Amino acid sequence: ISTDLIEDWYVRPGFTWNFAKNMRLNTAFSYEHGERSPGVEGDAHSGERYDWMGTTIELSYSPTRRLVVGLNYRLTLRSSSVDSQEYTQNRVGIMVTYRMQ
Repeated sequence: ISTDLIEDWYVRPGFTWNFAKNMRLNTAFSYEHGERSPGVEGDAHSGERYDWMGTTIELSYSPTRRLVVGLNYRLTLRSSSVDSQEYTQNRVGIMVTYRMQ
């Protein structure tokens, strides 16, 4: 059995603008900083320090009271004291939501 401790802090503000009839723009930003305590000997991630940063933008339109369609984009950057844990991610999504009531 092994375990480790992760201490982190983060901030994740988000804003929504209703700028035209039935149209909404959502934006968000996130930042997280963390540290993993030294754990099991031989664990490559032991003692890691990392920073995660991300931003999201989403545009949605509601042509009817029950239907919402949207397009979103998210960029995530992760830096780390462990090279193999660093990455950049770009994500694009399409959303279709139908409400029954």
